Amino acid sequence: MRKLFFITLLVVCSILFTTCKSQKPEEKSWDITIRNLNTGFVEEPHFSFLAKYNSGSKSVSELDEYTLIIDSLNIPVEATESGHDLSVSAEVLLSYGQSCAVTFSRNESVIFSGNIKIPNFAFCNYPESFNPTQQQSLSWTLSEDNQQQQIYLCATSTNIADPGQVKKYISVSSNLRSYTIPAGTIPTYGENSLGIVETNYYNTETVHLSTIIMDSRTY
Repeated sequence: MRKLFFITLLVVCSILFTTCKSQKPEEKSWDITIRNLNTGFVEEPHFSFLAKYNSGSKSVSELDEYTLIIDSLNIPVEATESGHDLSVSAEVLLSYGQSCAVTFSRNESVIFSGNIKIPNFAFCNYPESFNPTQQQSLSWTLSEDNQQQQIYLCATSTNIADPGQVKKYISVSSNLRSYTIPAGTIPTYGENSLGIVETNYYNTETVHLSTIIMDSRTY
């Protein structure tokens, strides 16, 4: 019986690892996100850089020296701390689909160093109107596939006395260029948003880094 238990446990762990290996690993000490700040396609898009320390210890501090270098350019950063939570942020001018070399360090000790790629921009054919009670088709074009695609849906209450918001992210194949959203995916709160999220991932032993392009339209 004991032997059967350990065999069953091994099988379950194997399944969980296979299911989660493409998702954000929870054990990473640093979670770094580079995402667009502009809505819609722009010629010179601005991006936010946000590095969050997840370890929950006091081994790092906002008083430490943090540096961010992207393609040999030293980018000014700001570190903020609240309890055990620490984040380092910056704003940088990048391009859609750009490959770049990123080095992020603390006290001259490298946290992440590698080549990353900003996702390509998805040009969506947004509908003129969007009613969540009816199914809705959405199509888009991409110059090439990114690692992950998600359909983004958001319902926001316009009633001040009864505020609320529901967000949904539907993962679809990276080579897909159209999707039909089922009726009732989000509630009818009053203001609805529809869009697409393109993502690339990079992992090291201590860092999970994601580059994100998000575009949406509000109805």
